[in-house]
Amino acid sequence: MKKLRIVLFSVLALGLTTVSCGDDDSSSTGGKLEGSWVYAKEGIAAQGQEVLQDYTHTTGCDKDYIEITATNVKDVWYDNNGTECEEGSSTSTYTRSGNTLTVVEDGTTTTVNIEKLTSSELKISSSETMNGTTVKYVTTFTRK
Repeated sequence: MKKLRIVLFSVLALGLTTVSCGDDDSSSTGGKLEGSWVYAKEGIAAQGQEVLQDYTHTTGCDKDYIEITATNVKDVWYDNNGTECEEGSSTSTYTRSGNTLTVVEDGTTTTVNIEKLTSSELKISSSETMNGTTVKYVTTFTRK
């Protein structure tokens, strides 16, 4: 599950076109991208229907999250090896143009679209076409 989340975030994107953001993300009262964001929901959208499920954090461990700075995204997750929680992480760089994030991790570039950004919620998405079917991946976060 944790590996899927990492792949989902890394793969998030092979190109939605236009996306709107409900709040001005440069406002001093909210909507800042930088900060810590806890995974809240994840899922897919197809044929106009979005199906999101609560993100499953490892029981007894801290909640998985991402830490976004001006140029980096650090993805932090926790696994329970049976006796204790172990932290894992990976770091990517990104650039932002409007509501589009171009993320580079281990030489692989992906594009993630910001669908919603408020002082307390971040919703990102991407789409991928497989076997003629386009699937939109969606992840939501709450501010830590």
